Amino acid sequence: DVAVIAEIQPPTAKTLRSSSTEDCDQRLDPAYVLLTWSEAIPFTWLRIKVQNKTSFKDISLSLNNALCQNTRIFSVDNATLDLYCDNNVSMTTLKLEGNSLENICTLFVSGGRNFALFQKTSQSSTFNSNVYESKYAVDGKILPTCYRGFCSHTNTDDTTPYWIVKFGQEYNIKKCILYNR
Repeated sequence: DVAVIAEIQPPTAKTLRSSSTEDCDQRLDPAYVLLTWSEAIPFTWLRIKVQNKTSFKDISLSLNNALCQNTRIFSVDNATLDLYCDNNVSMTTLKLEGNSLENICTLFVSGGRNFALFQKTSQSSTFNSNVYESKYAVDGKILPTCYRGFCSHTNTDDTTPYWIVKFGQEYNIKKCILYNR
């Protein structure tokens, strides 16, 4: 959920990032909700939990100040809506506008999918025997240090180090993020 790392306006809308449905008890009355990121993030879809789906009619979604093209809204359940659009962009801003925003409980913005998660990996060597195995690079954990393993690391004397991830199929990858210790 890339909404958790975004700046959000107005300040009263910060509760929208919570996954708790208890936040629906707080009535928000914003004219807009604006999320901004310091770096461009690919937009794939947006999930909104609402109090009342029937009143969710007049909403507009903009990415980088351009209206969402060919907006598609899918009903997941009686309180959840997914929004998709054809804008193939990396966004720094996402804006929701409309009279129905008071009915939004939570907001989830997908910045893509981690295709490497738990895939098959290999590396040229392993530092400290089995402590720094290649599989730790795709375990989904983002740790600030590699204390006692849980990171991938080749031997320090490896003159041609490499690390490989193998996908079970082809993917169209828009962004690759590598975290270093």
